[in-house]
Amino acid sequence: MKAIRIRMSENENSKFIKAIIAGIFISSLLILLCTLMLSLIINTAGNLFEDFAGYIMLIPLLISGYFGGFLGARISKSKGMIVGALCGSIVFILMLIIGFCTNNAEITYMLIIKAIALILPAVIGGIKGVNKKEKFKV
Repeated sequence: MKAIRIRMSENENSKFIKAIIAGIFISSLLILLCTLMLSLIINTAGNLFEDFAGYIMLIPLLISGYFGGFLGARISKSKGMIVGALCGSIVFILMLIIGFCTNNAEITYMLIIKAIALILPAVIGGIKGVNKKEKFKV
């Protein structure tokens, strides 16, 4: 008589999707919080940062991309580069869609810089998240 093995663990695809959704959520939340804090600082400073305010607003993208990719890779425990790239790309596409729907946005060089500022740190965060030794469960 053959023994039947029942696998009660989580499916690999559902863990991958859960990791990407968590990374997207964290990344979006951090973009919102960092942008609010940075806009308060710029507002209180007055016209001091007027010339390069667009470049200063890349800081929330850098921070949120890294932590979104890191958290997604920590949940997934494998494929950190892919998870980070997907998290960063999806958040960028969502920002692009929202920007085109709400404003008369134009495609400029800043769009490419924003994509790089969001996706590259997300990939680096994904790599760091997979290589982290501590246990992390969600």
